[in-house]
Amino acid sequence: MWVLTSDGAAPAARRPKIDDVIRGPEGSDFFTVVGRQLNGSSAGSSYGDDVESDENYPLVSLTARNGTVFYATTSNWSNTDVGKSGAQSVNFTLQQDMPPGRLKLIVSGAGIRSKPFCVRLSARHLLAVYADESISCRNTLGSDDEETDITDN
Repeated sequence: MWVLTSDGAAPAARRPKIDDVIRGPEGSDFFTVVGRQLNGSSAGSSYGDDVESDENYPLVSLTARNGTVFYATTSNWSNTDVGKSGAQSVNFTLQQDMPPGRLKLIVSGAGIRSKPFCVRLSARHLLAVYADESISCRNTLGSDDEETDITDN
């Protein structure tokens, strides 16, 4: 197996952009990421007509304050187009042992990672009691606080 370690960063225009993260309908066990270019800017690789290794689906990870990374299961992608402009969405479910608190959520599309997006999970969010509610760490004016620090304020 070969692992590519890049010596630079992806151009900003190629990064997935997270606009919001919303709790699913009451009784459901999923959340929805709303953003742009969530599938990435490339379908991956191909070789002739016999090998297609598409990577045009978003991966969602959440990092806790202590550095533990949790990977979510994604489903119900709004589309599988790569390099698509405009809004996209993807649902994700959490692992059973997710801790409540502030976490950094990252979407990776075809190997290019978004900037961290702060989400706040409370016990009520984990119990699927409340629905259609944003869980982003937004300030009182409703704009993203752009913080990558997940310490509680």
